[in-house]
Amino acid sequence: MNGLQELGYLWLVRRYSLKVCGLLCKSYATEQSIKRVIREGSVETTHYPIRRYRLEDTWQGQLAFALKREGVNLEVLRAFFRVASPLWGAP
Repeated sequence: MNGLQELGYLWLVRRYSLKVCGLLCKSYATEQSIKRVIREGSVETTHYPIRRYRLEDTWQGQLAFALKREGVNLEVLRAFFRVASPLWGAP
């Protein structure tokens, strides 16, 4: 999407090419000044004001955002920890 910065689980899925069935919750940072929620079927897309939700492009910042704002997505977390465990030296 043009002019939108991916956040949270969506950022993790795209950044690490995670194989997941699909996200029911997608978050973006935008230039808008208010938070906006769009529901299409079972998918909820939230646009957050970039001034209030500016995040580092790190897995730590995006994961913290996802857990705080998008809840727990076990499918994404499982895929992420399988792919990213070498980032912190875990076996």
